[in-house]
Amino acid sequence: MLRRGMSHPFRIALLALAAAAAVPSTGAGQAARDPRLHDAWVARRKYDGTYLRLVGDSISGSASAPEGIALTGDGPAGREGEVLVVFYDALRIKDIEPGGLASIRSLDGGETWSTRRPVVLRGKRNEGACIDPALVPLPDGRIRLYFVACPEELPPQAWPPETREVHSAVSIDGVHFEVEDGARLALWGVRSPSVLRSPDGEWWMFFSSGEETLLARSSDGLNFDLDPTFVCEEGWSPGAIADPEVGVRLFVTAKEGILEIPVDAGGGLGLPTLALPVPPGAGGVGDPSPVRLPDGAELLVYRQVPHVKVVIPKPLEPPKKEPVNPRRPAVEPVKPRKPAPLGPQRPRGVPRRRTG
Repeated sequence: MLRRGMSHPFRIALLALAAAAAVPSTGAGQAARDPRLHDAWVARRKYDGTYLRLVGDSISGSASAPEGIALTGDGPAGREGEVLVVFYDALRIKDIEPGGLASIRSLDGGETWSTRRPVVLRGKRNEGACIDPALVPLPDGRIRLYFVACPEELPPQAWPPETREVHSAVSIDGVHFEVEDGARLALWGVRSPSVLRSPDGEWWMFFSSGEETLLARSSDGLNFDLDPTFVCEEGWSPGAIADPEVGVRLFVTAKEGILEIPVDAGGGLGLPTLALPVPPGAGGVGDPSPVRLPDGAELLVYRQVPHVKVVIPKPLEPPKKEPVNPRRPAVEPVKPRKPAPLGPQRPRGVPRRRTG
């Protein structure tokens, strides 16, 4: 059953208050980082290289770090051109602590979307969460899922930076994934991987480290080595897509919106352009994931945070008590008011006589 995206202003308000109540010392900043307030959106690329929203509302609520691909052929994973989006499912925080991944699909180029469905990871080494998914179609028709995991049983917001690793899993149907052995990349503070095949066949993994984007390379998609010469200081939480004309187009998250930067085969960066500004009334956009459809059209799946203003009231102070003077009573008696004078010997209601 397909549906159009729905906005949930009442849910946003309630979750914002809950986030502020949970962490009152950080206020609205912490509420904006709460994944329960993140919504997944989709936009279509225009002729001038910028992106315009495809639908008027989000395609999925409480969906953080969305990642999308378009299927290249009919098979167990779906039909050719079907768009698959996987994201961190913040709705599962209440039931399955600290959460997991879910997916939605579109059969009409992003106009309508299915309801969310949990992603099953078999052979996972721990019961903790896996976040920041990245999808890559393989030549044999399978789909490889990269994700960030932590061996400790902690919520993602509390993961120590030195324990984060990028793992991978493969699937035939895009729902049930078998985890592959070992870690693809283990670096301090690694977040938000985005993996693609470059035009020359090499595997590239862009990822976040603080507010910068770094690059790791691999010949087989399993063993990645850091490229020490590549540093993108323009933004973080990257997404990327191969382009036969410019090599690779890199998308990063910035304060003003989502930036697009061309990258040549040697890792040289071009000039950034603003692909998607922060819409009016929103608190920010990020986690871009470009998707190329079979007809050549391009979509951009991304995460949007509402503009949340949380006001934490100050505690009420007790009223100040004035000292009581023992020489006079605390409450003075009320004196009766005197009526206004009516004039000498003038009855009430009779006008005064004029003279002269």
